Amino acid sequence: MKDGLAKSKNARKLIILIRLSGFIFFYRRIRREGRVYMAIKVFIKRQCPKDKERELFRYIKEIRRRVPQQSGYISGEYLKSIDETHEIATISSWFSLGDWQAWFESEERKEIQSKIDSIAGVTTEYSIYRYIKTR
Repeated sequence: MKDGLAKSKNARKLIILIRLSGFIFFYRRIRREGRVYMAIKVFIKRQCPKDKERELFRYIKEIRRRVPQQSGYISGEYLKSIDETHEIATISSWFSLGDWQAWFESEERKEIQSKIDSIAGVTTEYSIYRYIKTR
C-alpha cells in the first residue's frame, strides 16, 4: 500500500478483501493507531456534452494517476451512463471522511478540478455516504 496507513507502526491489518463471485467486499470498520474509523464512499457525478468528453477524460485520467497515492484512498471506479444523459460518475472508497477531505482540499486536486470546471457545459456534483448497519 502506498498510503500513510501502511507506514504507521501501530497499523493493524486494515482491510480484508474477500473475492466472492467476482465481487469484492471489505471490512467497513478500520482500526488505525488505536482509533476506529468508518470507511466512506464518495460519488462524483459529472454532466458533460458529448463533444467535450475527450477533454474531460484527459483530466479524469490525471486524477486517476494521482489519487491512489493519497493517504486513506482504498479504491475507485469510473462509470459512463449508458443512456443519452452524457453522465460520468466516479465512486471512490476512503478509510475516513478526514482522508477524503484532505484530498478534496489539496492544491493538487483543486488544480485539476479548476481545469474540469473551465470546460464549457461540464458540471460536477459531490455526494458522500457512510455505511449503515442493516442487520
